[in-house]
Amino acid sequence: MSRTRDLRALRTALGIYLLGVLVLIVGLVVTFLLWHGSLVNAYTRRNTLFNHYVEQAGTALRNRIAGYAALVQSGQGVFAASDSVQRLEWRA
Repeated sequence: MSRTRDLRALRTALGIYLLGVLVLIVGLVVTFLLWHGSLVNAYTRRNTLFNHYVEQAGTALRNRIAGYAALVQSGQGVFAASDSVQRLEWRA
C-alpha cells in the first residue's frame, strides 16, 4: 500500500513538474512572439519615417533646382533681349 501511495505521489509530483515546464515554455514562446512583433513594428515605423524624410528632402531639392533653372532662364531672356547687358538691366 505504501508503495502504491509512493507511486501516486511520484506521478503527481511529476505531473506538477511537467505542467510547470509547459507553462514556462508557453510563456517564453508568447514572450518571443510579442517581442518579435514589436521589433517588426518598430522597423516598419522607422522605415516609413525614413522614406517620408527622403521624399521631403527630394521635393525640397527639386524645388530649389527648379528655382535655379528659372533664374538661369531669366538671365537668358535678358541676354536675348539686349545687345549688351548693363548692370541696371540685370538688376531690373
